[in-house]
Amino acid sequence: MTSKGRAARPSVALPDLVIPVKPTDDGCTELRYALRSVAAHAEGLYRKVWIVGVGLPEWLTNVGIIEAQGQGRVGDVRAKITAAANDKRVASRFVLMADDTFLVEPITEWRAYHMGPFSEYLVRLANLPVPRTRANSSWVRTICATADWMAEQGHGDILTRQGHRPVLWDKKKLAAALAAYPTDRALDVVGLYDLAGAGVEGGRAKNSKITVADDFLARLAERDSPWMSSNERSFREGMVGGYIRGMFRDPSPYEREV
Repeated sequence: MTSKGRAARPSVALPDLVIPVKPTDDGCTELRYALRSVAAHAEGLYRKVWIVGVGLPEWLTNVGIIEAQGQGRVGDVRAKITAAANDKRVASRFVLMADDTFLVEPITEWRAYHMGPFSEYLVRLANLPVPRTRANSSWVRTICATADWMAEQGHGDILTRQGHRPVLWDKKKLAAALAAYPTDRALDVVGLYDLAGAGVEGGRAKNSKITVADDFLARLAERDSPWMSSNERSFREGMVGGYIRGMFRDPSPYEREV
């Protein structure tokens, strides 16, 4: 009880922020700005930053390092997230964030987002001008393999989390899910959210990824979450990269001069 007779509110330990870094030749420029964005707009919402990878840039400072890598793009991501989920130093809950994702406005919580039922998402993909189906996209085969496995575990038609936004995980549950998931089956980790996520269902939002330069202004006008994501080319050459670089000009506590 407090001194005024009211019960004290239970405190919830802050999650860590885990960022797997993909191999790159540009000095991890996107990572630099991703860190600047969370330092500016999510202060006080996480305990520690962990960077997962090898051959990391010399400018990194004030972060924890988890050395891990795997074979191929999908295998590399799985190895890095598995390493974080099994690292005793990492908090019991952690936010998994890609190194090309940026927080473009202040937040007060790690809100969950989805893009509707997975079955509906596949229909939308099939109706794109250049259809992305199981037959012609290894990425779609990967997300379908994960969704099918989740259905086999009794989770039905899962909600689509492939919106390129950070996800809050229960570390112990995620480690168990990764251990149970077949090693010879393609895995898209965010598809495990209904099994190992630490947040609620969340709200519906469109994809935050901007890969085509001409899409930027339209996508900015219809943005429905505080997150924005790029790829290497759109960040280097497109308007999205210029927008992010202009927004976060000052160094963060996670970088030093080299």
